[in-house]
This record gives sequence, C-alpha cells and structure tokens, in this order.
Amino acid sequence: MDCKGCGNIKQMKNKNKIGYSLNLEHEYCFFCFQILHYNKDLRPQNYQIIIDNNFNQDSILFLVTTIENLLFDIKLIKKYKYLNLIINKSDKYLRIWNKDKILNFINWILKKENINIKNIFIISCYKNNNIDSLQDYILKNNQKIKYLIGNVNMGKSSIAHKISKISNIQIKNLISKYSNTTQKSLFIPELNLYDTPGIKHNIYNTNINNTIFNHYEWKQFVYQNKDIKTINIDNLFIINMVSENTISSIILYINKNIKLNKINFEKWKMKNDIKYYNNHKDVYNNEIWIIVENLGFIRLKSLKSYEISFFIKKEFNYKIIKGDIWNKK
Repeated sequence: MDCKGCGNIKQMKNKNKIGYSLNLEHEYCFFCFQILHYNKDLRPQNYQIIIDNNFNQDSILFLVTTIENLLFDIKLIKKYKYLNLIINKSDKYLRIWNKDKILNFINWILKKENINIKNIFIISCYKNNNIDSLQDYILKNNQKIKYLIGNVNMGKSSIAHKISKISNIQIKNLISKYSNTTQKSLFIPELNLYDTPGIKHNIYNTNINNTIFNHYEWKQFVYQNKDIKTINIDNLFIINMVSENTISSIILYINKNIKLNKINFEKWKMKNDIKYYNNHKDVYNNEIWIIVENLGFIRLKSLKSYEISFFIKKEFNYKIIKGDIWNKK
C-alpha cells in the first residue's frame, strides 16, 4: 500500500529507507506522519526521490516554476514540447512589480530562447491569485492525462491540493514547508492529474539555512552611495561595487526577512573560506541585473562605469542580464 503523503510503498524493515512505517495499516509513512502532525522533517540525508517521466504523447504538461527560477529551467522547458507554464508564488513580488512587467519579462525570455508555450498562468496558491483560470483549463481538458512537473519546492503539490479543494475533491497528498515531500507521482483521478516529484535541486541537500526559501513576501532594499559599497546577503551572496565619484545603486528584490549587512569586503574575504564560493569580477558601463536562482533579483546602476566583484555560494546558479529587464523586446 502506498503512503498517502509521499506516494512510496510503505515498508517496516528499514527505517532509513523510503516508505518506512510503524504500521502498514497507517495512511502515512513514518516520515510523512512526522511532517504532517509535528512539523518535523526526520528523513535521513540519503532519502532518495523516485522520478517517473514517462509522459504520454497526448498528455498535457504543466511546468511549475517561479519568476526567479525561470531562466534556470530553460533546458527543462526545451526538453518537452508544447508545455503550459505556471509561474507560481506571484504574491511574493506583485507588491513591487505589476503583472504586465512580469509577463513582458517572461515573453522576452521565451522569444530569446525560441520557445513556444501553450499557455502562461501567473498564479499564487497562497493568495489564490488567478487559480480560477488554471482550474478552468484543467477541468476543460479533463479527458486528458495531465502532469505537474518541475523542480523541487516550486509548489506543485500545493497547486494540486488547491485545485482539488476548490473543485470539491478530497485528496490526501501532503504539502509542507519541506523540500522533496512528494517522492513519487501521485494521481488525482477526478482531475486526471499527476503531481510529480521535484526533479532537483541540490541546494536543499546542503547545510544552507532552508528557511530563506520559505514563502515570504519580497521587499525592495536600496543601497545608494558614492565610491565603494559591499552588501552581504546572509553570507550566501556578497557583492562589492566600486564607482568612483558618482552616485550608484544596488537594489535588492529578495525575501524581506533575509539578513543583510554592509561590510568591509577585504575583511570578509580574510575571515571566510572562499573555496565554498564562486567568484565573478567585471566592469560595466550600463545597468545590469543579476538573477540568482532560488534567491531573487539584484539590480546595479550608475551614471558612470563601475566595477563589481561578488562571491556566491557554489550551490546557487546566477545569470547576468545587461540593461533594464522590464524593457526587453
């Protein structure tokens, strides 16, 4: 019998393997029970997810991602033709950016990568933003098998749970603040919908404080000054900007609860083991945006040329875009 939470077959032989249960008659395995009732993640570090990507050619695929992760999901999007794109967790940033800006940015990325998408849904399960349009599309195509796919912690199970709830369907899939809760594809027959396990991300298997990835509203932080400024973002991303004799700005769009400090760059390098970081250094003449996977957006601008140098934890991917991302065509 499968666990109603993670979808794995329950077993009583090995407590360090998936599906471990104290009683096979229980609906949930031991690990899902602890998450559900005590909010404790006791899964061993070697806990492995099961990924089943044998999609039927006639099935409908929904790739679930977030605005800060879209650029890093391009390979995955290109792997499957005629995807529907779900940008989840939009409530995090819609107070600082409007929906039209977000849509323009998404379309620019897709055009630049020569990607055709069937539909784009910008939603928030947390705030119920635009859930109705997604529900309507799922119910309209109820005869076809549908899959929610994507990386870890994008909210696939939350979407499956929310659509089921507003459609008056009772399901028992487990949603939690922990990553990799869904370990095996879970099927909701009334919707012909599969909730699939997260495909990756190695960042959730490290000792990085995972609370920074919890669902918190974003805030805009502005640092404006002459000459040199260094900002430490929770010791995950340390950026130094040098712009002589002119006003320059570092603007952060990130989790409002993250730790931020202005520091001395050279002292920080002396005190920290930089082998755990990737380093980037360059000179720019115009505005740039640094997009950091699972973290947020960093905007740098100055009236004159400026030098930046930053250290970023190796678990994080990043991309640098020159120019204003909101005015891309």
